[in-house]
Amino acid sequence: MKPLSLLSFGTRAVVLSMLLLAATGLSAQVRTITGTVRSADGEPLIGATVMVNQSADRGTVTDFDGQFSLRAETGETLSLSYTGFRSQTITVTTESHYEIVMELAQTLLEEVVVVGYGTQKKSDLTGAVSSVSGDQLRSSITTNIDQALQGRVAGVQVTQNSGQPGGAASIRIRGTNSITGSSEPLYVIDGIPFQGDGASVAGFDWAGGANGQSRVNPLSTINPNDIVRIEVLKDASATAIYGARAANGVVLITTRRGEEGQAKISYNGYYATQSIPNQLDMM
Repeated sequence: MKPLSLLSFGTRAVVLSMLLLAATGLSAQVRTITGTVRSADGEPLIGATVMVNQSADRGTVTDFDGQFSLRAETGETLSLSYTGFRSQTITVTTESHYEIVMELAQTLLEEVVVVGYGTQKKSDLTGAVSSVSGDQLRSSITTNIDQALQGRVAGVQVTQNSGQPGGAASIRIRGTNSITGSSEPLYVIDGIPFQGDGASVAGFDWAGGANGQSRVNPLSTINPNDIVRIEVLKDASATAIYGARAANGVVLITTRRGEEGQAKISYNGYYATQSIPNQLDMM
């Protein structure tokens, strides 16, 4: 074989090009890389998912020490995900080991939920509480709050008792707890409690019915657009502060209040109606 210096210029250029291509191919080969996934406080994350974005069949999960090992090429990207943490994407470089720190996703954990007479963060909440925001209530056209809750809260059953406009609906949070007594939950609107079935609370008849007259649902007097949030307290730990009246659960309703700043005007151009039932002619 002739020395490289004795070859012609064209031949030397071809040989050098082949060597460069071979070196590039070696650097782009799939190799094994390792890494450790930890939280911000240094604790290893067990079971974190590590996937190669360029190949669906190359992925793994971290072990008990938060470590992983997989095959990847330089320039490919890795996606890391873990429950309660923000997803992260890194690029594979020439390094063979990676130290990865994932941050907490605090958007939902920091959400404040009204419980009893106070508030708690969802991350600290241990009771059975379901929340419905005002935007969710206004996503459909309803004439009262009972209809707005129907199908939106797990474990809550809403049944319309009559076809009368403004008629009360039965809400069951813990099922039917009494054969003869009321199973309606306790409603608390901006801190004021009353019964949703029209019964009087503290000697005051909210519904205005008496002597067998038809009672009107007091919740029908509240405009659904004025509601900011509704919390449904289900278990004993969440409703204990209300005593025996909360045996059937509690529905906390928070309405709009004045805020500092410039005046705001909003208009919604939809409407809803409710008709009386058809009366059958008597014989």
